[in-house]
Amino acid sequence: MTENIAVRSFAFIVDGDVIGTIHIPSTGVNHQRLWAGLSSNPIVVESTNFPDVQFGWTYDGQTFIEPQAYNG
Repeated sequence: MTENIAVRSFAFIVDGDVIGTIHIPSTGVNHQRLWAGLSSNPIVVESTNFPDVQFGWTYDGQTFIEPQAYNG
């Protein structure tokens, strides 16, 4: 697949059925990270009740974990 694609599209699939799609343009914020992540068989977890969750957090299968502050 070439890196010169203006928009990449991804389908969300549950039990073999497409339940939705998302289209991410190369002009989008963090598009390369999103493209890579969505191309890597991600797990999707609802985070509605955790509005602070964002890039850098981790998930242990039950709980979202905030990154630790660097104390260098």
